[in-house]
Amino acid sequence: VYKRQEESFGDLGLDAKTTEQVVKENLGYELSFLHLFQAYLALGLVIGALGMGALAAREVQDRRREIGGMKALGWPKRMVWQTFLAEQVWFALAGVVIGIIGAAIAIVAISPGWLGSVTAIYFPAGTVAMLALAMVGAAALGALVAARDAARVDPADAMRSVQ
Repeated sequence: VYKRQEESFGDLGLDAKTTEQVVKENLGYELSFLHLFQAYLALGLVIGALGMGALAAREVQDRRREIGGMKALGWPKRMVWQTFLAEQVWFALAGVVIGIIGAAIAIVAISPGWLGSVTAIYFPAGTVAMLALAMVGAAALGALVAARDAARVDPADAMRSVQ
């Protein structure tokens, strides 16, 4: 039908499309915007993971005397390393859980304004779990360097330093 109308009224400027064509075109625009937004969020996750690694490194420097004391009391390198790594992973897990809860609250609070009423809200649990695991993993990788540095602290030097 649309082709006949376009042939008949095309010289008047009619550009007929099927509903399926219009929906696919609009969906393509929305998906490209969504992919751009996801790329920005991924960049934020990378920067956040790098920031956690930097904070972990700084924490080792700030706690040199404490680490030296632990090692002077007989803590093996492995135990010092595991303690710092576990601490950083705990912080990352807490941040991820708080972020997911905050995002869920925001989605529920904002969606009535967008949808007109509260309807079914899509929550991609698989994607959220994958991103949460990636964030905790990236934070753990960043903390590995700091944990390694903590395990290498010389107790005598740490106890002599004045910070």
